[in-house]
Order: sequence, then structure tokens, then C-alpha cells
Amino acid sequence: MNTDEHGWAIKYRCLSVFTPALPGTCARGKCAAGRPPHPVRAGRPGLAGARRPAVRGRCRPGGLPARLHLRKRRRTGCKCLWLIMNEDEYTRERKRMVAEQIASRGLRDPRLLAAMEAVPRHRFVPLDHLTWAYADGPLPIGFGQTISQPYIVAFMTDALHLTGAERVLEVGTGSGYQAAILGQMAAEVHTVEFIPELAVQAEKMLKELGFMNVHVHNADGSLGWSEASPYDGILVAAAAPRLPQPLLDQLAEGGRIILPVGSRGFQQLEIWERRGKKFEHEASIAVAFVPLRGEHGWK
Repeated sequence: MNTDEHGWAIKYRCLSVFTPALPGTCARGKCAAGRPPHPVRAGRPGLAGARRPAVRGRCRPGGLPARLHLRKRRRTGCKCLWLIMNEDEYTRERKRMVAEQIASRGLRDPRLLAAMEAVPRHRFVPLDHLTWAYADGPLPIGFGQTISQPYIVAFMTDALHLTGAERVLEVGTGSGYQAAILGQMAAEVHTVEFIPELAVQAEKMLKELGFMNVHVHNADGSLGWSEASPYDGILVAAAAPRLPQPLLDQLAEGGRIILPVGSRGFQQLEIWERRGKKFEHEASIAVAFVPLRGEHGWK
């Protein structure tokens, strides 16, 4: 990836809308990427703090290359200002996320923490929500779907008790972030997404990040994915009215399923484990997931 004279990663993309940003430093003129920055005028509210290079220009649809790595925007003295966040900053944000949101809540498996720290969550977040990529909550990704809260991603992954040799099924690919975490923790992952556009986007991002052991399928996830069964672990990232029978049928001996079960607005995570022909299960924490779609989901 190219860098400018300040060492900031640059990836250009034309944006049709300019929005104000957090304070930093800016460069005057149209599309001033690459020019030496000058300080934003002092004396305005909220200008304290670290200064970072940014880009300023005219609000002209398609007329200005903008840097892809952005931070939350709010009004400053500049009419059109983006604050750039480089990869080192994203790494620090991930480390903080793992320490404050995951490890501090009792999840201490070193492999899990390493996976959460390694996967760049911001790559799975829409451009206009990049600011909150490492925030303690879910984010919309379009099509009425969300990327789950980091802690919930970690909690559900931890509940599968993965050692690294398993074949895992995920139902509800969404952005692909949960699949990427599973890809770090298991030998092989099959993830099924009901919405074609999300399946395409997730597959593209996962391949771009090098997750060759994650296989994306556009299908009815409530039916599982029998072609690669049985699975040592099954994670359902959407709320079901009850555990779909096909998922139980595709679970290997000693395998575990975790999924949210309940109403459309409120569910509990249930953890199921196969013991021969019998299944043991327990209820865990309260959650709120988007509804599972498909034959065994919400109609």
C-alpha cells in the first residue's frame, strides 16, 4: 500500500459527501493529499489533542480522492475535514478492545485473545461507521443486519471450546468478521449467508485478508451445510425461535452448538453438546440478535 510523506497509509476512493471531522491538522486547497499539513486555527472548541494529517477539499460529488482510513467526524473550523487513522492506531485500538472489553470480562483463553487482536475488525465495518469499529457494541452493515459486539463474538467463540483442529459451521456470515475469528481458531470454517450481497462482500474481504480456510456459501443457513458435515462446532449468529433440527443432525459427537433462542427482540444464548444420541444444553447470557431467516427461522 502507498504511503505519504508522513508515513500514513493511503488508499484512494471517491466520496460524494464530505462531513466534518475530529480536530487535527489539515492542508489547504483542493484535494491536497500529499501537501505538508498546517495546524488548524487554535481557539476553537475541541481542538486539543494529538494532531494527524487530514485532507480538505470542496464538496463536489466524485471530485476528490479521499483516504479510506477515517475517524469519527464532527464540526471544526474546516468545512470538509477527514482525520486519518493509520494501521498502527488500529492495532492500538484492537489491543485496547481486547483488554477492556474482553479480557476484563473474564475471557482469558490466550488463543482467543490473540485471534481478537489479530483480525482487523475495521475492515469489516462500513466506511461511515469506521469510528466505532472497536467500540463496545454492534454496528449496522446494511440489509438490516449487524456486525456483533466484540465481546459477544469472543464469548460465542469461546463457548465452542476450539483447539485448532476442528471443522466449524457458522450460520449468518454477515460482514464476515465472526467467520474470520473462527478461521483463526479452527482448521476449517464453513459459513452460510442468506443475503447474496453480504455473502459476496464477506467472501471478497475474507480472501483479501488471506483466510483460505473459510468457505462462504449463499444459502439457507437454518438448514446448515450438510455437504461438509459433521461439524465439531456450530455457531449461529442470528436469533431463532428454537434450535433448528438440521443443525443438531450435522453436529459431530462431542460437538457444541451456540445460538440465540427466543423472541424477535430478546433471546438467551443456548449452548448444546452432543453425547451419543443425546444432547445436553444450558442457557447462558441474554442477548438481542437480528432474526434468523430461512425454513427454520422466523417467517
